[in-house]
Amino acid sequence: MSESEYHLLFLIIGTTFLIIIGAALFWVKLRTKTLKAEIMEKEKIQRALSISESRFKYLADNSSDWIWEFDENEIFTYVGASVEKLLGYKPEELIGQSAFRPMNSDEEKKVLHEFLQFKSSQIPFTSLININQHRDGSNVIIESSGVPIFDNDGDFKGYRGIDRDITERINLENQLRQSHKMEAIGTLAGGIAHDFNNILASILGYAELVRDTVPESEKAHYNIEQ
Repeated sequence: MSESEYHLLFLIIGTTFLIIIGAALFWVKLRTKTLKAEIMEKEKIQRALSISESRFKYLADNSSDWIWEFDENEIFTYVGASVEKLLGYKPEELIGQSAFRPMNSDEEKKVLHEFLQFKSSQIPFTSLININQHRDGSNVIIESSGVPIFDNDGDFKGYRGIDRDITERINLENQLRQSHKMEAIGTLAGGIAHDFNNILASILGYAELVRDTVPESEKAHYNIEQ
């Protein structure tokens, strides 16, 4: 091979090497740009998620209603701070505990029976009334609503929901029913008294007629007068 051919070969190899290096640098630059865009997008999503979580936590902690979440075995995995105002327990005292812990055994059996009807079909439930015991021993009537939780594979993972204290509402409804009951009794008693007065008036009228037909000298006349 002549010197000119060696020179040409060297030139070809060198040019090819430079093209390969150039292409590699271009790919690295392009990939770096793409990675930066992906990182920025992920950071944007993360910030949005963080803001969303902060908002949810703020609402959950400051709501008058109690927001909760439990797994497929009815074990609390999340308990909102409002539970302390509602039942007197701190969230960390209930996380990891049964969702039925604040209930007595009879109430637990009743509510569990009702709840399992929804769980068996993995469907939402609303206005499930249950009586919980406050830490101080008093009863708190709660209205519960929840929706099922599923993972990315569609597997059932529990329920997420909200509890509302309706004790005062129920007490007012009971008082109203009692008032209506007493009003009905009063109306009935008034009607009975009216009918009795009518009967008594008839009896007295007939007694006067009988008295007028009996001479005053007769003892019967005196008895009718009495």
